[in-house]
Amino acid sequence: MGKQSQPAVFESADITAFISIYCGTNPRPVVQENARIAFAFDTDIGDAVDAFYKNVPIPVADFCAKLKLIRSMIFAMKGGAYGSR
Repeated sequence: MGKQSQPAVFESADITAFISIYCGTNPRPVVQENARIAFAFDTDIGDAVDAFYKNVPIPVADFCAKLKLIRSMIFAMKGGAYGSR
């Protein structure tokens, strides 16, 4: 058996949206110890992170839709408008 790598975890919604579109994979939301919502990718996303910082173009409408989805996931994980903070 090979060594299983740790998932890459990001708190930033914008890089999470970019990676999700660039790799064609959805992130997994996780609640961190400090009660902040982060997103984990279980696949190798090194090329996507590199592409993000090199300003590789992606479709802007897709990015906006994915960013909206990620922000709604954060909102839902925190308990909505009347959830605990």
